[in-house]
Amino acid sequence: MKRFNKVNPTKNNGDRYTHETLRGRRFARIIEAAKQVRATAGLAKRVQTEQIQRWLLAGETPESIFTLLKLDDAGESLFTQSQVVTWAKFLDDFNKADSTSATTLFSFLKSRYDEDDFVKMLIAAKNVPSTEKIATRIQAEQTALWLEKGKNPGVVFKLLKLDDVDVSIMVNPFFAAWVKYTEAFSKIHYGTKITTISVLSKYYRDDVLAKMILAAMKSPGTSDMATRLFTDQMRTWYFRKFAPEHVFKLLRLDQTKVPLLENPLFNVWARFVPHYRSLRPKEGGDLLTELKKVFSDERELITMLVQAWNVPKTNKSAMQILSAQLDRWVSAKTDPLVVFYLLRAEGAGKKDVRKLLYEEYRNALARLMKAPVRRIRSKNCYMLNYVALNKFVHCNMYPLYHSTDLVKRLARPLSPPLTRSIMRVFH
Repeated sequence: MKRFNKVNPTKNNGDRYTHETLRGRRFARIIEAAKQVRATAGLAKRVQTEQIQRWLLAGETPESIFTLLKLDDAGESLFTQSQVVTWAKFLDDFNKADSTSATTLFSFLKSRYDEDDFVKMLIAAKNVPSTEKIATRIQAEQTALWLEKGKNPGVVFKLLKLDDVDVSIMVNPFFAAWVKYTEAFSKIHYGTKITTISVLSKYYRDDVLAKMILAAMKSPGTSDMATRLFTDQMRTWYFRKFAPEHVFKLLRLDQTKVPLLENPLFNVWARFVPHYRSLRPKEGGDLLTELKKVFSDERELITMLVQAWNVPKTNKSAMQILSAQLDRWVSAKTDPLVVFYLLRAEGAGKKDVRKLLYEEYRNALARLMKAPVRRIRSKNCYMLNYVALNKFVHCNMYPLYHSTDLVKRLARPLSPPLTRSIMRVFH
């Protein structure tokens, strides 16, 4: 064909045949199909460009080509018609050729469809590679119009059918657009209480939403958006005056079925704690302080941290918290026996973390007191007889303690090994 046209430039029969017989819908369908095949894509694009130029020279308009391609009969299946891509290309070239034209994809189509039906069509078009770009362009114009009219993000959320999907909402292409819309809405309507999280909270529990955000943060395509949502969720908790103790329960960490520090939501909570403290320094504490609020038993908390120390992926976090606890014990000059008890150091081997922590504490306390660690012998001691459930009576020595409160706190049925361990510590 090329050879014939080159030899007979005035006849150009091949192009005349192609352009004049393969018109309208059939022509556009063939072109779009050819564009999907690598071997014919280049030729198809060239033929499409030439046909569009013929239409422009013939004085065709977006309306006439829309009708010529039978798109006016497509109804709600408009974006399933392959020829819509050819029409969109013609519209772009028409606007370039006529600088006075203000016709856009959205302005042309919006009057032909009900808003709800139109959005459904866009959602369908987003899922088809050949029409995805067209849908994105139209959706951008639709968003601008909604912003101009001040349409509530909650209403837009429903219009985009985002309330009909499950946890996969984060990968929905319209979800990212909705997040941007809501952020833009908040900037325009300064002071509004409507945020992405406030809308999402109507459909998802805090713990479910947090898990969705964490999952999205791991994906390159959604990480930036998820990071913004993460920050928004933190702000929402703060503005609702939710203390860390309350957020702990919102994330259902008090019901976790896996070790606390292994729960991904623990990291969410651990990041909220300093955020809350920075904004409310008189109310918020550090991570250790907040953990003690949610653990009624300090010994149980220490045991949990010791167990986390022995797990590679939680070792670092547990080490930081336990180090803070040791510093706190040293500052308070906590009695070594109390520390021994809280660490459950009974029978711990030399390399056991409980033994190591205890020895580290004793040495730190000795340095603070500027005195060497030494064994203490004294006749000045309390003798405590504790009988429980008719078990064996144990005699425990508490050297140099003159507080019955301490004795009562530690009084419990002790096994002989623990009794011997305590005696070895102080004698």
